[in-house]
Amino acid sequence: DIAKLPNDQTNATVNNSVTGEYESTVLIYADHISNYFQTAYDIGGNIAANASYVQAIPGTAGCLSLTKTNTDACITSFVSGFGLKAFRRPLTTAEVTQYKGYYNSSAFASNAQKIQAVIAIFLQSPDFLYRVYDQGTVTSTHARTLNPYEYASKISYLITGSMPDETLFGKAASGALNTTDGVNTEVARLLALPAARTTIARFFKEWLQYDTMPDMTTFPGTVVNGIDTTNLATNMVNDVDHTIQSLVFDYNASYQDLATTRISYIAGSNLAQIYGVVNPNGLVTLGAERTGIFSRAAFLAKQAQPATSPVKRGRFMLTSVLCQSIGNPPPGAPAQAPPLDPGVFYTTRDRYNLLTVQDKNGVPVSSCVGCHSRMNPLGYVYESFDPFGR
Repeated sequence: DIAKLPNDQTNATVNNSVTGEYESTVLIYADHISNYFQTAYDIGGNIAANASYVQAIPGTAGCLSLTKTNTDACITSFVSGFGLKAFRRPLTTAEVTQYKGYYNSSAFASNAQKIQAVIAIFLQSPDFLYRVYDQGTVTSTHARTLNPYEYASKISYLITGSMPDETLFGKAASGALNTTDGVNTEVARLLALPAARTTIARFFKEWLQYDTMPDMTTFPGTVVNGIDTTNLATNMVNDVDHTIQSLVFDYNASYQDLATTRISYIAGSNLAQIYGVVNPNGLVTLGAERTGIFSRAAFLAKQAQPATSPVKRGRFMLTSVLCQSIGNPPPGAPAQAPPLDPGVFYTTRDRYNLLTVQDKNGVPVSSCVGCHSRMNPLGYVYESFDPFGR
């Protein structure tokens, strides 16, 4: 059933015009709703059809029965125990009453139907499907504190990409997360888990914007020029993922190390060809021309597509590295540099200057020069690398 759920529809190019932040928007359609319902209903049914599964429901200590009348205390344990896992926090008194009401509804004739229904409703709740932080104390018109369970979720999803484990739940229950030392201890423990490596890599993947890559198999032959594009984008992504993980977790690296490292992870002869490396085997040290993470093929290829683009590369450095805001292009701005005049040679810098900074008579391009005079020079630095980062 999970395989039937539609892929999340994301718009990964949404730019907040106020802050210039890179954002992603998840859109929900009718297919999501109907398939979430069916999946939740079927999961509840699979559990309720198996007595050993029912006995193993968290918090019940095996009290739930499919054949005998369940006591009010047992139903409370079921709702509270399952709810704690589903919502990643204890249920409120009102929520316990609400879910017990579902269980006791006359619409369900058997214990199995009651158990199935309660589980299905839990698994369609916004508190399960989303990370909702609404249990803390209101401190102002627009803010709340986080209670210990919400704080545990914040920490866990940030570092491991998943819900709190039993240890973190226990720390939330004991109040250990109310102290700085308690939080630091849990952060260190979570960072040592294998899942942390993937999640931290994802942070860099979104920041460096190689979470989506162009389809390099469609690049013109004149651009490809002997490179095997099979799985090339994947190899580029794996390169930066593994390099970042090694820097963060194995070398305890600083931001300066990120900007100066020559470590790279190479799997695939096509990426080795781009880097000029012979007999690649995992982490290698590249030449001086590959100093820093911004000289890696994943970054250089992403900010090209399929020709080199001083504007794309420069804009990224200006906004995502130097943290300067820049507006959207004016209406009607051309999407690419103009074609070459027959018989006239222009360098890439010449072409982009004519389009975005000043024309051949030296007159500023008024609608463009304000932004491009800041972006373009940062992009020209990368013109020694082709669209593959070669």
